[in-house]
Amino acid sequence: MVSILIVDDELSITLALSLILGDEGYNVVVANNGATALSKLDEFKPDLILTDFMMPRMNGAELAQAVRQSEQHASVKILMMSGVLEESLPPDASAFYDAFLRKPFELDTLLNQIDGLLCSS
Repeated sequence: MVSILIVDDELSITLALSLILGDEGYNVVVANNGATALSKLDEFKPDLILTDFMMPRMNGAELAQAVRQSEQHASVKILMMSGVLEESLPPDASAFYDAFLRKPFELDTLLNQIDGLLCSS
């Protein structure tokens, strides 16, 4: 079963996404910030990380960079989400994630992005 780690500090978003993706057949685990997500990587071993950019403690870009620097998890696909334009993110951030999704988004757009990333693995 394909597993997805959802990382967002807004509880309503993590709950909604975990229900939707669970109904789609994915094994889902959630974290409320990047630091918590990193602590779950070894036990959960996700195929995809779906992360918000703006979060406390460790934002999505910092999480993505830490994942890429980890030999064990460097190949995990990362889908970055944000309410701001991608161009507003730090210039080097895009080097650490595989795709970007602007919030708010349509459910079909999210599912297509996830399919595309997982099929390219």
